[in-house]
Amino acid sequence: MIKALLLIFLLFTQFVFATERRGDILVDANILKKQNPEKIILDGEVYADLNNDNLIDTIKYSYSVSPPPTACVSEDCVKKNELSSNPILTFDIFLNGSDTEISGNYMCQYIGILKTTHNEMKDIFCGPSYILEWSGSDYVLKN
Repeated sequence: MIKALLLIFLLFTQFVFATERRGDILVDANILKKQNPEKIILDGEVYADLNNDNLIDTIKYSYSVSPPPTACVSEDCVKKNELSSNPILTFDIFLNGSDTEISGNYMCQYIGILKTTHNEMKDIFCGPSYILEWSGSDYVLKN
């Protein structure tokens, strides 16, 4: 009986922590690729309240079927570049009720909004292990 309760508790806490960390994925480059196999690039918008002001902000994204090519001088770099064929998303954020535009200077596999915040802005989930935090002036990759 105690083992069963412990197992249920552990399963529940893993679910809670996973939900807390991930938050809501708004757009996924791999899903866009499956839904639009003929598209090389695609622009779109998703919406979320990023600064907890109860106004919905706009995230305009650009999808690309693959990242831009990298300038390589070594054979190892060429091999890594060939393996890097996953679709990507870039984005800009437009805060509702202001003229503020925030450029997302990252190539992401996902754009998701986390429940955690930094400097009064929600963190952004950018990929399998990439979280962007608001520095007060722009989003930076979490160390």
